[in-house]
Amino acid sequence: AKKLLTDNGFKYNGTTLEDPTGKPVTFTVSDPSGWSDYQTDLAIIKDNLGTIGINATVDKANEDAWTKNVDTGSFDAVLHWTNGGATPYDEYENIMDGAIYKPEGTSGVSGNYGRFQSPAATSALQQYANASDDATRTAALNTLQDIMVQQMPMIPLMAANAGGEYSTKHWVGWPSASNPYGPAQPTQPNALDIVLHLTPAP
Repeated sequence: AKKLLTDNGFKYNGTTLEDPTGKPVTFTVSDPSGWSDYQTDLAIIKDNLGTIGINATVDKANEDAWTKNVDTGSFDAVLHWTNGGATPYDEYENIMDGAIYKPEGTSGVSGNYGRFQSPAATSALQQYANASDDATRTAALNTLQDIMVQQMPMIPLMAANAGGEYSTKHWVGWPSASNPYGPAQPTQPNALDIVLHLTPAP
């Protein structure tokens, strides 16, 4: 990481990372104070950044204020989720789609929280969504993954589990290890599909 930074114009003053203008690199990472798992993650991120000379501050925000800041783009960095789905398109669309871009200061975002702008990414997303064959979809995804790696509109850190609990006392047919037809979490868009799989317990 240090070599990548110094190769791109950053430099070190002792152990402190400075940008090409000589200003120390600092920023704030923020998530609501009550989200203990996210706050643990932010503490780890802060410590890791410190090892490469970046002074990060953790903001344990009020949830309402944090939500408003994310909605208007008023943040340095936040730990936030993306869409999931059966293909990478679902995640890339949520991260890079210019069709849902809103300028910083404008509320009502439904994705692209980092305000990323790339006509090439938006075009590839449209190409994928309108494709009628696998070759076209593959070409679109190749473009999108290249943009993701080269321009890094966000930094993916982890995969989140979509857990669920159920009882077979009255109903059977739930997703299982032997029949994992969908996530069991009731907030997922396949909840109706699960209900339609259920039958009364014998």
